[in-house]
Amino acid sequence: MSLPSLPVDIDARLPRGTASDSLMTQIDITNVMKVHAVLEQRALSIQKALKDSAWLSDIPRCGDDPVSVDAQSMFQRKIDQILTTHEAYLAELNEACTRLKEAAVQYGLVEDETAGSFR
Repeated sequence: MSLPSLPVDIDARLPRGTASDSLMTQIDITNVMKVHAVLEQRALSIQKALKDSAWLSDIPRCGDDPVSVDAQSMFQRKIDQILTTHEAYLAELNEACTRLKEAAVQYGLVEDETAGSFR
């Protein structure tokens, strides 16, 4: 299959001030689909892990003693920070996948209608 000759500077590659800007500088017509597949799998994996760990948003105390009350509060804050970090990373991956979909359409590898089959 012969790939179409398109300009390197498609709109999807232009800087947007997001985490995916540096990724998009490395994307071209030969790798956009493969990179999308890898990032999509990573996003699905993180999404599943976050769903499976939803119970951690309200951990129970180990006991009714004062130490357990304080420990629960400290552990909950740390757990919430970890979950927030992973949620932010998932949002970055999803944003990158959206840009990769745009790039695939702009490169002419998929039609606008079939871009919806991407996640």
